[in-house]
Amino acid sequence: MAFRVDSRDNSNNGDGDRWLSWDGQDWTADPVTTDTLHMPGLLFPLTPTGPLQRGYGPGESQLLAAALWAIPAAVATGQVPDYPPLPQLSAGAVF
Repeated sequence: MAFRVDSRDNSNNGDGDRWLSWDGQDWTADPVTTDTLHMPGLLFPLTPTGPLQRGYGPGESQLLAAALWAIPAAVATGQVPDYPPLPQLSAGAVF
């Protein structure tokens, strides 16, 4: 499955174009996105209120979620995978 995530807002405070491309085997991205995804201990929310995802692997759906979080005003195109499944909570629990 190949997909690409691009920023619809290329102003990005001087960051230039923000993007990530997955070819089904490996990903490439602009330097800012690459640095963001390689941050030690990367932790980001899967939804605005959680849960948190650690890192961007092992699957392409986790990479998609990380790219959507890291790239401002992100839009995904191509063969976009399903969003990672959210863990099930016990009755009455909230994120």
